[in-house]
Amino acid sequence: MSEEMIHMINRAQSQAKRDAFFSFLGKNSKVVVKILFVLIAIGIITTGFTAYQKANQEKFSEILHLSLVDQQIGELEKSREGLKKIVESSSAPSGVKSLASLRYASLLLEENKKSEAAKIYLKIADCGSCDDYVRDLGRLLLVKVWMSDQEELSKPDLSDRIKKIEESADVLKYNIAEQRAFLALQQDKREEAKKIFAEIEKGSEKQPTLKNRAADGIKMTE
Repeated sequence: MSEEMIHMINRAQSQAKRDAFFSFLGKNSKVVVKILFVLIAIGIITTGFTAYQKANQEKFSEILHLSLVDQQIGELEKSREGLKKIVESSSAPSGVKSLASLRYASLLLEENKKSEAAKIYLKIADCGSCDDYVRDLGRLLLVKVWMSDQEELSKPDLSDRIKKIEESADVLKYNIAEQRAFLALQQDKREEAKKIFAEIEKGSEKQPTLKNRAADGIKMTE
C-alpha cells in the first residue's frame, strides 16, 4: 500500500472520529450542557469555600493575637473575652481554637474554676481534627486538674479514668502514666506505683528527663 493511500485512510479515520464526536454532542447536547453547568458550579463553590476558610482563619487568628497583646499590656478582661469568643465559636478553625482553649482554661484555673477548665481540656482531648500533641496536652492537663482537686482525688475510679486517657494518648502517653503513678503513691500503693514507674522508664527512651524521673520514682517506692 502506498504512503498516499495510508495517509488518505488515516485522514478518513480522523474525520470519522470527529464526525462521531460532534454527532454525540448533537444528540446529547442537553446532558452535556448540564454536566458543564455542574462542573462550573463545583468550581465556584470550591473557590468560594477556600476563600471563606482563608478569611475565617485570618479573622480568628487576629482575635487570638489581640487577646495575647491585651494580656501583655494588662488588659486581662479584654484578653479573656477574646479567648472566650474563639472557644465558644462553632466556626473557629481547630488549630486556632485549640490554642485559645488552652490559654482560656489556664485563666480559669487562675480563678480556681477547675471544673470549667476540665471541661475545656476534655474538649481538646476529644478534638479529632487537632494536632496529636495538642490533643495529648489537653489530656495531660485534664489529668493534672483532677490531681489537684481534692474532690476528684477522693473518687475511687480516678485511677481507672486516668488509665483510660493514658491508653488513648500517644505523644504524652508516659507523662500521663506518671500522674497515675503519683496517684498510686498518694494512696500508698507502692507496688502499683513501682510497676507504673518501671513501664515509664522502659518506654520513655526519647524523653530522658521523664525517664530519669521514673527512675527516681522507683527509688521512692523501695
